[in-house]
Amino acid sequence: SSVLAPADPSTPTTALDVPVVTLDRVFEGETVPADTLVKLDLQGYELEALRGAARVLGQARHVLLETAFRSSYAGEAPFESLQALLAGHGYRFLRPVDVLRDDAGEIVQMDALFERAG
Repeated sequence: SSVLAPADPSTPTTALDVPVVTLDRVFEGETVPADTLVKLDLQGYELEALRGAARVLGQARHVLLETAFRSSYAGEAPFESLQALLAGHGYRFLRPVDVLRDDAGEIVQMDALFERAG
């Protein structure tokens, strides 16, 4: 259930056509309250969603998103790319909210909370 193809090409998939719109377009003409939390869980497509949310990011206080340290999807952005984009909008990584570990105990995914300064 992602816009991106699975990292493992042997994973069976079914294509669906779905409308996609940016967060800035959804909230066009709206004021985003300063205490807004933007929550993203887009199966590897978080970076693209953030790129379409410049105005929303300039108004929201927090961003909570899922990030992977081991890609499940082809082209999935690593944590460092998400962090860099958010830093460019004045956000800092605040803390992990939850983590998913593999059988060996290695963290493979994290729900990461970011906070905008000011």
